[in-house]
Amino acid sequence: MNKNVSKATALAQVVQARDYGLQDCIAFGDGMNDVEMLSEVGKGCIMGNADPRLIKNCPQLETIGRNTDEAVATYLRAIFGIY
Repeated sequence: MNKNVSKATALAQVVQARDYGLQDCIAFGDGMNDVEMLSEVGKGCIMGNADPRLIKNCPQLETIGRNTDEAVATYLRAIFGIY
């Protein structure tokens, strides 16, 4: 894989093609390979079961529940008022 390719660069291409920006995005991550993506979007969330290094290195990001508890769906329902 090209060393310049990351989740952040892939997401940037997708949102650009749809006339959005990264600031319009929410991203969820659990590993060190998610740091760039989580830092570049409008709202980055760390999963509760994430690599502890991710939580330590990104203290500015909100940590939500675990993926095994459907935390992403719960979070999205809450912020968009879908119940």
